Amino acid sequence: LDEVRFLPLSRGGVRDKVAVNLLQVHRGVPVVNGHVDLLFHTDGTLVALDSQAYPGVENLETAPVISAERASREASRHFSEATGLPERRSTQPELVIFPDLSGKLAEPRLAWSTEVWNEDADMPSGRRIYVSADSGNPVILGEDQLVHECGFGHDHDHSDHDHAHELPA
Repeated sequence: LDEVRFLPLSRGGVRDKVAVNLLQVHRGVPVVNGHVDLLFHTDGTLVALDSQAYPGVENLETAPVISAERASREASRHFSEATGLPERRSTQPELVIFPDLSGKLAEPRLAWSTEVWNEDADMPSGRRIYVSADSGNPVILGEDQLVHECGFGHDHDHSDHDHAHELPA
């Protein structure tokens, strides 16, 4: 359970509602963007359901094959190659289940998620990088761009998922 929120909509002439957000988690490991949202009338009647939950997660092994330290090095290397900037800081990698969208269907993959930043550059850059943790040959499964320069002198949050990139062994 992530959040339960009362929506006082009767002020606008419709019935009040309750919104419930459930996060998808397997053996304590969160699924990136995996969630179910429910909307109820206050009497408990289900009004709407939206799901971005991923099938196949229940069979996934959650013991990483590569270490968090190796994933951090791979993420830093990918950041530098993709941006042309050196890493200035990064977060401790966290184990997640990443929906790999490189094929026809989303395939859940065990991955390390880490944020890599360089705010000192003329164009600051920050990315959340997902490094596979389920094989001895780590692959960049995707990334979210955390800082986006629009050209108007201010930054925006922005998400962008790339396809998998092979990394050197």
